[in-house]
Amino acid sequence: MAIGGSRKSSSRLKKIRRKREQRRNRGIGRLLRVESLEDRRLLAIGPQVIGVQPNDGTLLNDDDIRNVAPRDLTFQFNEGQVIDAATLGAVTITRAGLDGKFEVASARTDFNTGGAVVVKFEAKTPGPLGNEISIRFSKSNRGVSGAPAITVQGKTIFVDLNSNASGRTTAQALRDAINQHSDAGELVKASIAFGRGVTDIAAPQITYSPLDVGGATVASVTSNFNTGTNLEIAFTAVQAGPAANGLQIEVTKSNRIGAGDPLIEVSEDQRTIRVDLNSNPGNPTTALQLVEAFNSNAEASALAFASLRVGAQDKDIATPAINYSPLKLQGGGLDIPVTAGYLGLGDSDREVIFRFAETMPDDKYRIDIVGVGSAPLRNEGGFALGDTTDDGVDNGSDFSREFELDLSPQVLGVVPQPVTRTTSGLFQSASQIEVYFNDDDLDPVSATDPAFYQLIFTNDTVENTDDQVYRPVAVQYSPTADRAILTFRSRLHQL
Repeated sequence: MAIGGSRKSSSRLKKIRRKREQRRNRGIGRLLRVESLEDRRLLAIGPQVIGVQPNDGTLLNDDDIRNVAPRDLTFQFNEGQVIDAATLGAVTITRAGLDGKFEVASARTDFNTGGAVVVKFEAKTPGPLGNEISIRFSKSNRGVSGAPAITVQGKTIFVDLNSNASGRTTAQALRDAINQHSDAGELVKASIAFGRGVTDIAAPQITYSPLDVGGATVASVTSNFNTGTNLEIAFTAVQAGPAANGLQIEVTKSNRIGAGDPLIEVSEDQRTIRVDLNSNPGNPTTALQLVEAFNSNAEASALAFASLRVGAQDKDIATPAINYSPLKLQGGGLDIPVTAGYLGLGDSDREVIFRFAETMPDDKYRIDIVGVGSAPLRNEGGFALGDTTDDGVDNGSDFSREFELDLSPQVLGVVPQPVTRTTSGLFQSASQIEVYFNDDDLDPVSATDPAFYQLIFTNDTVENTDDQVYRPVAVQYSPTADRAILTFRSRLHQL
């Protein structure tokens, strides 16, 4: 009996334990489902940047001036976000370069008015983020007093001009409508580059749409092909950065006895594009023919693309004398992309680390994270940076932050007894030493104080007890050349 009673007790205990375990598992399951729902809710909105932190631990604010170059930056996003590592290419950092300012993307068009007026559109955001802005034009009868209709989707601005015979849209009406529009005015600034603002831009045929805003960090060149008119054909490099600087377009012409498109060919080193215009008197190459032939050539269009910004499409560009060749693309790479030694997720899925490949010099820097356009930063739910609506449409926003590094000056080079070329030949300054600093203007009083410079003769020994110290008798400092010239009492080899 004792044994049997013991078995029943044991069975009842097992049943109680199983029920407790089942209840506990159901509770854990409910908790996991709640956490899963919460995760899905958080991933149903795009990530938001809540802070940028250099490795020294302090937060980086907009327009900060830093005296120590950071080794890396950590981007912190809001709680619950899981950043999609495949989209980290949306994070870029750019240096302003020699000119100390960031380039701005822009576009120009004369709306097929033959150069009567030219309107310029400049991106409000400097740097490469502005290169993705596009303006698409259409026209319809909007009534006698109807203003152009403007809508914005992402980085595309849709403009419907008023074609009503008594109320056609003028250049200044479009300019004002763009600049006063809450969304379009955030993307671009419109201005009249030249010509009369009252010019009707709705009557001509629309062949210039879409108008792509671009050119920031991209080399380009324009020409009117010696026509002496308001003609502007632009050639813009496909590859951004300094690599396209110096790419040239050689223009010639020949009579091909009849109609024929211009001939386009690319040199073996792919640094020269040769264009031969058709000078046949009855079939001279027109502006539009050149643009179309250039862009339809696979090799040429892989290096640059042509666009007719201003002037008539049928303008003869083959008859005028060719004294403008070669056309050289310039202007790319004034802004310098910063190379990442490492770009990836940090200790958590809501952290992104940008580690610099090399020590950063004095300069202005701009951080850009794309949230709008073709390749935004996304979370694993597919939502773009800054998107706060779960409506199946990308409604993200870009993130930008600028900062400056003002580091201590550095000596880049020392030239003893420098040699210069004069009208009489080469001359050696035997009693001088030139000291070159980085591009960081020094205090002129300190820079010309001889007490800050020493020339030490060591007597070829390891001890310093027999060293002889010489100081310059005069110092000349040039902030333009970033150079100090030290003049000693005697020639250096006689000290």
